[in-house]
Amino acid sequence: MKVLVYVEGPADRAALDKLLDPIVSEGRSQGVGIRLVPLNGKSHVLNDSPRKAADHLAEHPDDWVFALPDPPKRVIEALFEKYQGRKYIDTTDAAWILGRASLDAVVAACPQRFALFVAELRQIVRVRSLP
Repeated sequence: MKVLVYVEGPADRAALDKLLDPIVSEGRSQGVGIRLVPLNGKSHVLNDSPRKAADHLAEHPDDWVFALPDPPKRVIEALFEKYQGRKYIDTTDAAWILGRASLDAVVAACPQRFALFVAELRQIVRVRSLP
């Protein structure tokens, strides 16, 4: 079984690879592969991921597909500049930040959508279904 997560770009993939490592590792040990797929921008995630998901699921009906647009990038940029004293570079700094962050802390700070995504991802890894 696979889980595909469509994200905006390579920086998002790198950052989320770091943040979601505990779930990805658990999935690997349970036979559930989790792959983050960059789609080259928010508009592609919002407009292309439904077709890509349908195409994938037509061939692999037991897999799961998520579309995960960016968290509020401007907020992260401002906080990073305030505390690091330099400009935020998304291609490197996002992975650096989320590699040091606690997944549970990020989930608690983003209760509406990201927390639900993480809960569903954990559920799929643990019982291979959603309630």
